Amino acid sequence: MQKKYGAGYKYLILIVSTLLLAVVYITLSAWGICVGVLKDAFNLSSAQVMAGNGLLLAGYAIGSFVEGRLLGTWGWRKVFLIAMILFVGTMLLIPNVQNYNVILLLRFLQGFGLVVTVTNSIVCGWFPSTKRGLASGILLGAVALGVALGNVLTAAITPALGWKANFYILSIVATIGAIVFMIVVKDPPVLDEDATETEDTVVIKLKPGQSIYKSPIMILLGLAMFCIFFNGYGQYSFLAAFMYDQGYTTSQVATVGMWNGLIGVISTPFGGWIGDVFVKKGVSAIKARAYTMGVVTFVVGTIGCLTMPYLAHINYLFAIIPALLAGWGAAAGNGPICSLPSDVFGPKIGGGAVGFILLVAGAGGVIAPIIVPYIAEATTWTIAWYVTGAAAIIGAIISFATPSLVANNLKKAAAKEKNQSA
Repeated sequence: MQKKYGAGYKYLILIVSTLLLAVVYITLSAWGICVGVLKDAFNLSSAQVMAGNGLLLAGYAIGSFVEGRLLGTWGWRKVFLIAMILFVGTMLLIPNVQNYNVILLLRFLQGFGLVVTVTNSIVCGWFPSTKRGLASGILLGAVALGVALGNVLTAAITPALGWKANFYILSIVATIGAIVFMIVVKDPPVLDEDATETEDTVVIKLKPGQSIYKSPIMILLGLAMFCIFFNGYGQYSFLAAFMYDQGYTTSQVATVGMWNGLIGVISTPFGGWIGDVFVKKGVSAIKARAYTMGVVTFVVGTIGCLTMPYLAHINYLFAIIPALLAGWGAAAGNGPICSLPSDVFGPKIGGGAVGFILLVAGAGGVIAPIIVPYIAEATTWTIAWYVTGAAAIIGAIISFATPSLVANNLKKAAAKEKNQSA
């Protein structure tokens, strides 16, 4: 397949997939910038408005799992098309609905269009394990790019054209991006029925009938991603509300939000690349990706979250420092986590299995945008940021413990199989 399209074709797929993902993720921070308008229009609290992002991520989590399960039977084109129809359709409907509960329902359906499982499965299928982490990191860096662009574009569009224009414009751009994606992207070799390329050597071979979702490493990765979602998607959603409560202007809020998201364009591929470097040196994929997550993602993210409430009180320029650190950590783990299932089980099985990780993780993305603003209203934003940082601390513990836990489980399974065959 790669010979048919040329060695550089996989990089074209990576570029197109990354740009598309950036477009759909603009909607996350776009909603945050519209906080003030939505609160006034529907007489809502910050927590009620942030429920819109919570339900978007709920749809994303459930949709990712469903899409992962359907990839093997329906094929990525049909799954992708249905997801994008839901995404664009809800984008056009939301500005015209007068009932906020209906808007929340549409926001949930919109989450099905955050096609991470589909795009990541395709990209991981085209790249070998020694380059897969970086490729997945570049792709998922689009999440941060979309968040950053969303802050800037929405801040420019809303005063000039109104908040509704954001949804109309984004729906048009998303439609164009989806069409280009469908035309340019071809099935990766491991998903082709007649593919002859040899897949990477897998770390764990599943027995017939054995479910990948019961594998300990999948559960651990899901819990680690839960911490990333709680920490990352939480701050993407409520950072604007926090900054507004500090008395900053829309322009200042947008600047801090832009850097909070934009740094992930660097940290996401960096996290994937660091893992690749260790894999090339002979370190097991599990150790390479897990330890990278622990340090590059969670340790850095913790520092950013715990210092944010103090530095933001000084002025918005000082707020950029913890925003960069927190944003770095929130994004850096995406590459290692989403490439590891393909490393461990092979791209054909592991690509779609990312949907399970996102299903478990989605709860963090749903809870944080709702509970953290509530905590802030009930106590202080300082406590709210401590709670956000605690998720990163827990994620670090899980990351550092994963290699030994998985190794012990494999030893027990091997011993059990040996005893049964004796």
